[in-house]
Amino acid sequence: MKHVLLILLLPSISMAHLSISDKVDVWEAAVEPYVEICKTESGVNPLYPERMKFLEFPDEKNFRCYMKCLYENMEVMDDTGVIDIAKFASQLTHGNVDLAEECKGQVREETDLCELAYKLLLCTVHFDS
Repeated sequence: MKHVLLILLLPSISMAHLSISDKVDVWEAAVEPYVEICKTESGVNPLYPERMKFLEFPDEKNFRCYMKCLYENMEVMDDTGVIDIAKFASQLTHGNVDLAEECKGQVREETDLCELAYKLLLCTVHFDS
C-alpha cells in the first residue's frame, strides 16, 4: 500500500520542485496545440499570450476570453463553466488537488465564463508561485 501511495504522489512531488521557468515550459507545452485557435477565436492582442511567460496577465476582455478558450480546449472547463478538478490539477496546478479545489471554490459564483477563466488563472499563479 505504501508503494502505491508513493507512486501516486511522485508526479506531485516532482512538479512541486519545478522552477517558475520549468512551470512556464510545462504550461506552454500544454497550451501549444490551442494557442492559434484561441488567439483567433478570442481576438486577443497577439502579444498578450507571449507575455504570459513573464507572468503578465492583462485585465482585458479578449485576454480573459483567450483563457476561457484555452481551458475549454484543454478540457479543464466545459462550455458551461464546470471545472474538471482532475484535469485542472494535472494540467494547471502540477498535481496539487488542494490548490485546484481552492481555486475552483474562489470562482464558483462567477457566471461570466471569460471572467471565470481569468480568475482561475490568477488564483493558480498566485498560489503556485
